Amino acid sequence: MDYPRRHTSCGRAVRAVGAVLVSLALFIPQARAISPPLKERAFFQKTGWASQQPPWIDLRSVDPQAHGAAKDLQGWLLAHQSHLSTWPPRYRNKAEITKLIEQWEREKKFVDRHESSLLASPASAALEVTFWTYGHNIDEPKAATRAFSVLARMQNKFPHSPLPPLLRGMLSTQTGDKHASKYLAEAKSRTSDKRLRGMADLTLATRCVYGLQPHRAVMAFMDADKECASCVKDYGWLTQSVAGMFSRLPEQSVAKPYAFYARKSGHVIASDLFGYSVRIPQSWQPPKFSGYDPARPMSYITLDAAPLPGSGIVHGLNIFSVVSPKPGGPHGVPRLVEMLYKQRPGESLSRIKPLVANHYLKKWYRIDTGQPLKDGDTITLIVATGLVKPVKWTLADHARLAAREPQCEPRYMQKATPGKVTFWRSTHRARIDAPVRITVVYAGSQNTYKLAARNMKKIISKFHIYDHAGSEFFGHT
Repeated sequence: MDYPRRHTSCGRAVRAVGAVLVSLALFIPQARAISPPLKERAFFQKTGWASQQPPWIDLRSVDPQAHGAAKDLQGWLLAHQSHLSTWPPRYRNKAEITKLIEQWEREKKFVDRHESSLLASPASAALEVTFWTYGHNIDEPKAATRAFSVLARMQNKFPHSPLPPLLRGMLSTQTGDKHASKYLAEAKSRTSDKRLRGMADLTLATRCVYGLQPHRAVMAFMDADKECASCVKDYGWLTQSVAGMFSRLPEQSVAKPYAFYARKSGHVIASDLFGYSVRIPQSWQPPKFSGYDPARPMSYITLDAAPLPGSGIVHGLNIFSVVSPKPGGPHGVPRLVEMLYKQRPGESLSRIKPLVANHYLKKWYRIDTGQPLKDGDTITLIVATGLVKPVKWTLADHARLAAREPQCEPRYMQKATPGKVTFWRSTHRARIDAPVRITVVYAGSQNTYKLAARNMKKIISKFHIYDHAGSEFFGHT
């Protein structure tokens, strides 16, 4: 059967248009998959991370006379600096970061072609190191290796320039490579340029922040401020990081104000926020923690001992932490103790001599509640309480304790040893920058009071409180 001619003509037209589209498609650049794909790049898993600019050389001033390939690369780096100079890189969506990676990979071909000319001077070579560092920030395979390779050739070719060791120290700080402090010190020894020396000190401070050596970080910041005050101001987020290592403000919300560790000899409960640590016997149950709400600035832990043989009575322990507490009652009794003392018939409150000396927990009380237990026994509380006021770290404190801290190496790369607890914050902890009343309440019974007193004495002897919060350093920067 013959189709009507108009249908035949239409079919030929459609086929002709299709052929034209196919031929055009051959000349349209096709999107290619990046390798490795986004899902295999570590930064793509870090959603919600805040990217902060680590210390790096000024791309404009490092080579103000750049020309040729160096000038082209300098322009490309400046155009992409806001996105690629951090890890994770800064991007809004998957399409944007995919485009940035494709642009970096295209620029890589340009850098490979002009590598010999880029190594003609320390300044232009510094631009190439920056390019490979940006590649490292988007998790390009072997980009960091290429950066270190360029640095090694820079060092051989320009043995007296401060840029090779400075960039080596900066890159090592970002990648976690060792000996950054050695390279930064070498860079300072090669130059009298205030900005370069200040950036070396600032990078060392960053290294100390990453390595959790806060006192060394403070001293490095002080050196950077003397050399180049504007450098420190340009990286204000770093001073804020150091401030957070020494103090937290009362209004800050802290979801987990406590840390809990299990040791063979017992449990360790530590609170950086409220400023104490205490060891509890192993036989006691793991503690339960309350959160911290700035609107109601109190938090507590509670835990129970094993039932006593025979009677089955369970002793308990509560530790209360109250921020900026109000003055005590009319008789000088802290308000929390007044809350525990209900003044019911048969209940009594008495001030007792401290069972063990503690610099902060100086007020001790015994509360016989009259609340019944088994066999005619009643609940008796032993209470130790004290007010801890914040004391600022002085610059002399920082200098003294910096000498005790290890060299600034990235401890976060070390694997934790199960069952072993290292209190790296033993000299500085980020205590809340406000008065805190700490109250320890041991819940025993009238008939087991001697046992309760012995246990309370052991617990308080292991109760360590620190009062440092804030630092006078932050008034100098």
